[in-house]
Amino acid sequence: MGGQTWLETWQGVAADGCGTPVSPFDGSGSFTYSYTSTTLTLIGEGAHIGLAKVNNAGEISNGAPLASQIAYTIVEQSQEGDVRRMTLRIEAGSGVWWDFKLISGTPASAPLAGTWKMEPVEGAFAVGPSAGSREWFFNTTADVSTRACFF
Repeated sequence: MGGQTWLETWQGVAADGCGTPVSPFDGSGSFTYSYTSTTLTLIGEGAHIGLAKVNNAGEISNGAPLASQIAYTIVEQSQEGDVRRMTLRIEAGSGVWWDFKLISGTPASAPLAGTWKMEPVEGAFAVGPSAGSREWFFNTTADVSTRACFF
């Protein structure tokens, strides 16, 4: 969040790029979450992981309503030394699947504690017509620099 957030034109900016998000996507709301070994649910309008436009009803940029709750499937969680990784998947409407790969460098006793960010690798976020597909879009290695604020 803050002045280095990836924004898209549907958020009221002239062109896709880094900037300061506006409410309710600026982190100023009242948010909470629930967590199981298979699901992470964010509660509160504007709460999101990955791209703000993606929720269980579809993509806001394509006319989906703002969600008060978003459920992500936890596809993978791992820890290697001081590095923790987690991959979240969400079906954003019928047959639209997004994956978000996250990384945290702070070991913690609680699975979600620490500072998480998008993993700066090719395919850290992707979308396709089936779970795990990146047929429609995935970030490239070059996007890690181009969209540096996102990572």
